[in-house]
Amino acid sequence: QALEEGGLRIPEDISVVVFDEVDFGPFLKCPLTTVAQPKEHMGEIAVKLLVERIRDKKKKEFSRIVLRPTLVKRSSVKCLSADTRRSADVSSQPPVVPAT
Repeated sequence: QALEEGGLRIPEDISVVVFDEVDFGPFLKCPLTTVAQPKEHMGEIAVKLLVERIRDKKKKEFSRIVLRPTLVKRSSVKCLSADTRRSADVSSQPPVVPAT
């Protein structure tokens, strides 16, 4: 709303991407593109680690777990020209999934 009041149009003038899916994102005037976290997988890992910790109270080692987010494309991001897309480094970007 603030962007609109400032005279900016989404996605024509400015693209908007949110992190960690918001429930109402797909239902806005301009559905929001989002970087979605694998919440279910995060929960499964958390439970597994907690159970392991409860079973082995002496275990003191910690590990770093990195989960890959996904990009859910919606209409809040302007499509760039083919030349611009080719010049971007896509090798380090997360996978893209279509919105459901």
